[in-house]
Amino acid sequence: MKKIALTQRLIKNASYYEIREALDINWGAMIQAAGLEPVVLPLKYDYKKLCFDGLILTGGNDLASVSGDETDKLRDDFENALLDFCVSKQIPVFGVCRGMQLINAHFGGSVKKVERHAGCGHVLSNGIEVNSYHGFAIDTMGGGFEIIAKSGDGIIEIMRHKKYRIYAQMYHPERYDPFRPDDLQFLREYFNAS
Repeated sequence: MKKIALTQRLIKNASYYEIREALDINWGAMIQAAGLEPVVLPLKYDYKKLCFDGLILTGGNDLASVSGDETDKLRDDFENALLDFCVSKQIPVFGVCRGMQLINAHFGGSVKKVERHAGCGHVLSNGIEVNSYHGFAIDTMGGGFEIIAKSGDGIIEIMRHKKYRIYAQMYHPERYDPFRPDDLQFLREYFNAS
């Protein structure tokens, strides 16, 4: 069974100093439903010691470039290193929401603040209806990417790299109940689930 590594959001504890990692419980269920095995990545662990066949950069948190937050910078640095590692090893990468923003920034792109994209849904230019939970979106595209779909107001919602196995989208497939068959099929095919 293919092992898929997942990054986690970082949360600062309010009552005493502690940074916690968190992952939506639906990710494990979705990965299993797609016939894959999840590997949750702790930020302070040498991921090169782990065996994984694919990487999902999950949502949550903003990029440090827009938040100025030191916790976001920790996650950015970790995920940028992971992305370099996966590209060098030809490991497929899938970015969701923040993951798409990080991938884009990694390849020289930028993000911008957007309105009417948090807590709603819309139909994309490729005809699929998606959820939307983001306050930032792609402003300038990173090098080497092609646009797969946009929202009606022109926001880039799905993209892929022309050379590397990198695919990214702004909508959250894990937040559907039940999971959508097309999203599960995408995960199976993208990560070549056996």
